[in-house]
Amino acid sequence: MATPYSDNIVTPEPQAVGIISPFVIRKISLSDLSDALRLGWEDFKAVPSHAIILCVIYPVLGLVLFRMILGYSVLPLLFPLAAGFTLIGPFAALGLYELSRRRERGEEAAAWDAIHVLRAPSFGAMLELGTLLLILFGTWIAAADAIYIATFGHTPAASIPDFATRVLTTPEGWSLIIVGCGVGFLFAVVALCVSVVAFPLLLDRHTTAIDAIRTSLRAVMKNPITMAVWGLIVAVLLVIGSLPFFVGLAVVLPVLGHATWHLYRKVVEPDPNPPQEQPHPPKGHRYAADLRYLTAENIQYDVIPHDPTMSSARTAEACRISGDRLAKAIVLRRNAGYMLAVLPASHHLRLSDLRDQLGDNVEIAKESEIDPLFPDCAHGAVPPLGHCYALPLIVDDSIEAQPEIYMESGDHETLLHISHAQFARLTENARHGRFSEKLPHSISSSIVWG
Repeated sequence: MATPYSDNIVTPEPQAVGIISPFVIRKISLSDLSDALRLGWEDFKAVPSHAIILCVIYPVLGLVLFRMILGYSVLPLLFPLAAGFTLIGPFAALGLYELSRRRERGEEAAAWDAIHVLRAPSFGAMLELGTLLLILFGTWIAAADAIYIATFGHTPAASIPDFATRVLTTPEGWSLIIVGCGVGFLFAVVALCVSVVAFPLLLDRHTTAIDAIRTSLRAVMKNPITMAVWGLIVAVLLVIGSLPFFVGLAVVLPVLGHATWHLYRKVVEPDPNPPQEQPHPPKGHRYAADLRYLTAENIQYDVIPHDPTMSSARTAEACRISGDRLAKAIVLRRNAGYMLAVLPASHHLRLSDLRDQLGDNVEIAKESEIDPLFPDCAHGAVPPLGHCYALPLIVDDSIEAQPEIYMESGDHETLLHISHAQFARLTENARHGRFSEKLPHSISSSIVWG
């Protein structure tokens, strides 16, 4: 089973005084933002009709608002209403987070699956945080209205051209633009700081709204420049999507919603000890490539079904086998390509030892890099058979010492069992070495991710 996390061990981050949080925040770069947007686009392409159905309210509401303001005094609020969507967007995108979460796990993602967000253990906290954003939205509209009245008084604009002339060609209009955008910027910063990863966190983990807000604040504090750029990207895309007549939001909003889920995955360390309850795995089997390869190589194997699991340690427990005999694969990036490191599920990888053997240009691949390499495998269920995917192998000596080997078959519900001799045949052309360390039995199930 593949893992993108360095040395398979989650290192707790020191907490600020007075703030206790179980969630570990990562330092991310601008390339992670680009990757999150790319993954968001991939999710949108995979379920475009679902995303548009979930977000159609935005362009429709925009068109309705535009029609309503013709001849009415609410014309000055058109821009504040459109801009205010950014404040409540994180709450409205809950269904999109659910679709991305299901696709990430290799599950079926259909339109009705979005309503499963209602079953989230922290749904009550989501409503609390959503209410906070709605209050923020209402306060922003009231502030925008007050700024307009303070600038132009209570006299409504006679027409759209008259309103445009007031705003764009008079000193009062430019003052309105500067003050309004400045105040709106402050509201946007508040919304970003309290919600950038809060809603995905509440969907993914059982926690409170306060802890979710604290985690978002810590994420912004640890990545101030990156998060500022993210906020700018969101603002620019929303402006582009609003033209013409908000129709572009039907694409921009779902992409941003999906991308926010992937941004959360990059910022917050995953739960090292996830709940035993697992989602239903995808229908059908996803290990055809493995079996075809083994059959072609005349490798004798047994197929062992088990209850769905999402980590190698839990797979060993479910199948009642030793973690020493369960081979897991870690995807490595080396130079311009990739390779697999194969080691026991009961061990963690020592990257320093691996670099001694392969060179300093070896890194553990990012999560976003793994899935495209194994298109027929469920997320995180990578078999230690690099030959199937034209990837070179390096095999740890400790797994080769076992009399029999179990390995992931490409899903989260089936193992393949082969003899030591058969495994030796499969890895005879691989590199070999010692680059792992066995974990204490009492903690192996909680810090091995993969």
